[in-house]
Amino acid sequence: MKTRQKQKVIIGTLIAVILGMCVGYAALSQILTITGTSGISGDFNIEFTKIEENTMVNAKTITKDGIGSTTANFTVDLEKPGSSALYDLTVENKGSIDAVLTSITGLDESNQNEPVDIIYTVAGIEEGDTLNSGEQKKFQVKVVWNVSATSVPTTSKSLTLKLNYEQNAGSSIVTTPEESFEMDEAGTVTTYTGTDTDVVIPSTIHGVPVTKIGDSSFRGKGLTSVVIPDSVTEIDSSAFASNNLTSVELPKNLTTINYGILQSNQLTSIKIPDGVTTIDGFAFQNNQLTSVVIPDSVKTIRDNAFSQNQLTSVTIGASVEEISSYAFEISHYEGMTSNPNLTKIINKSGRPFNWYEITRQGNYQSAVTGTFGQVIVTAE
Repeated sequence: MKTRQKQKVIIGTLIAVILGMCVGYAALSQILTITGTSGISGDFNIEFTKIEENTMVNAKTITKDGIGSTTANFTVDLEKPGSSALYDLTVENKGSIDAVLTSITGLDESNQNEPVDIIYTVAGIEEGDTLNSGEQKKFQVKVVWNVSATSVPTTSKSLTLKLNYEQNAGSSIVTTPEESFEMDEAGTVTTYTGTDTDVVIPSTIHGVPVTKIGDSSFRGKGLTSVVIPDSVTEIDSSAFASNNLTSVELPKNLTTINYGILQSNQLTSIKIPDGVTTIDGFAFQNNQLTSVVIPDSVKTIRDNAFSQNQLTSVTIGASVEEISSYAFEISHYEGMTSNPNLTKIINKSGRPFNWYEITRQGNYQSAVTGTFGQVIVTAE
């Protein structure tokens, strides 16, 4: 063992990440024609635009190429147990056809091969991720030589990771026409002028990426469903308030759910994206939500955020630090109820809160868990 520790052992690894793309019935890579009954033509062009070292621990990149290509290649040497190499890859949809990642293959197969102490991982990307026209996606590939390894591998190891993208036919078919929106030069949708009640906001309008939904821009339009592209990072106050929404898909990159953005609708469920840190006041007030899970990224829930719903259970994420008054109000006023059947709150944060201020049940004493009127607060 002492002899082995004194040796400088270099283990070579090869990483190849391949973009497989198909649309219609044809397997294609660059300019392509969608085959089938419709005979539509389009530009289906997905490629790597960045390949960067992130963190190298006793590791050295020997070769790295693939920018502007559908294949990214790395050759990296690992010096000793505990060595690792982490790479950031950016893939971009430079075509005009929206895409979806239908499969990721090769990772499990590679990790099962010898030497098993060399382990590959992939993070930041998963099957089902959409990559709409003009969008980018950053993800990581890592290779590690297990620090607990007790023997020296005699061979190198390779990973061939295949990302298979296909035309996102559903998105392409139902996207609401660009003429239905007014947008400024900065990429903020300011007004919806269309008549459709089921709206799919495009990721680009007249070639400009949509990055923000403006204040009250969709308010009171009679909408029943809306899909917001992942290119959007900000939604201003009351943007979708006072509609008849029963279905909403919020963008993955949202960090703040602003004041009243979905107030006074008909939502029975909502998925709050991971990465949201603040849920502002009245954000989901006056809907029909029956349960809600606050993700672990959220730190602040402001006043009346979920009042006047039909909640029966709530899960508070691990990072929540502040919950303001009436956030989950329980009341039984004549002509108006607010979460009358809320009986269960899971507080994963481990922090004490004044549950009377939050629910109007129990007393003013702050606590992590306990029984407060009709509500039982538990840690799990």
